[in-house]
Amino acid sequence: MGWLEIIPLLKRLLPLLSRVAPMLEGVIAARASASANNEEAFERFSGELKGDFAIAAQNHAELRRSLADHTEHLLVIADDIKQLRVADTQYAARLEEAETQIASMGKWLRAVSIITILLLLVCVFLLFAILSSRH
Repeated sequence: MGWLEIIPLLKRLLPLLSRVAPMLEGVIAARASASANNEEAFERFSGELKGDFAIAAQNHAELRRSLADHTEHLLVIADDIKQLRVADTQYAARLEEAETQIASMGKWLRAVSIITILLLLVCVFLLFAILSSRH
């Protein structure tokens, strides 16, 4: 097969190539368009992602401030609880001291009341003795 035989084959292929060329051009254009669309979608997505990251950073900062405030409140509450525990132990000691004083006063009151009753009985006995000696 020589060069001269290739020319008629090319003449036959030329109409096919003229039909395939627009299709090939469409495929290439579609790929280029898809690539541009992909780049555009990527840019949109990255923009949305940056916005979301900015919002997340803002929320994170607000959360940190809130946690710092709550931490301060919790420290104040912890100090108050410590003071209340100290006061509670002091009140418990005072209450125990008062209970022991009440118990000792109760013993004294019983002793004084017994002595008073005995003295009253002695006075009554002496009164009867005095009255019975006069008759």
